[in-house]
Amino acid sequence: MTDKGRDAATSGYRHPDPVTDEALDWFLRLDEDRSPATLAAFDRWCSSDPARAQAFDELVRLHAMPALQRATLADADRLRAKASPAARTLRKYKARHSSGRWLAGLSIAAVLLISVLHPPSGLILRWRADYATATGERRTVTLPDGSSVLLDTASAIATDFSNGRRTVQVLAGEAFFDVRHDPDHPFVVDGHFAEVTVTGTAFSVRADDTEDQVVLERGSVEVRPRQGVGPTERLNPGQMVTANHSGITGKRPADMARTLAWRDGR
Repeated sequence: MTDKGRDAATSGYRHPDPVTDEALDWFLRLDEDRSPATLAAFDRWCSSDPARAQAFDELVRLHAMPALQRATLADADRLRAKASPAARTLRKYKARHSSGRWLAGLSIAAVLLISVLHPPSGLILRWRADYATATGERRTVTLPDGSSVLLDTASAIATDFSNGRRTVQVLAGEAFFDVRHDPDHPFVVDGHFAEVTVTGTAFSVRADDTEDQVVLERGSVEVRPRQGVGPTERLNPGQMVTANHSGITGKRPADMARTLAWRDGR
């Protein structure tokens, strides 16, 4: 849907809460456009007001509900009939724009948003992620190139393997990569502060709000600041570096048994 088409599709309904209304607009926009520019604009919108992040979190949670994904237009009518009087203002919106199952699901999400009192946190991350784990969960994922990644608890990654690229972004938590050798297509992992480039190796990347940590088990990697300021560090097996707003620290020996103990649930 183009911006013009999206504006036409939403002009018949405005939620009484402007923050929720903005969240619905962003939900539609991101459904069709996740370009870097759009994601950057979305991040700015979310970070400018905690209420915005909460409203979008709740919309994502509702959209992910199995019952919502199975919804039909008849389900939308039934749920709306049981909703609060304010929710019934969506009748005109649905009547004018009953174009498919996805819109029925969106209508139900909007209805439920009106009466939700306790939005959860952290679901915007899952909207961006291709793979994620819950608290207490670990998961091994086989990537399209045959490489594998083990996600630690409460971790999330986004991937891009289009047009010969092999790029993974660690959005949160920690991930251990076992990379399939392909010298013609370097494997790139982005943290919050560092970029790691390899051809074939095994290493761990941990990313949080304050720093990234890169630990190399075998092979070799180059670690550079994502902002392009400061030197690049090349690691040998058994070494590690950290990166933050100030750049990349000097490489140093890693306590491999302790640092990678999470792979065995320790």
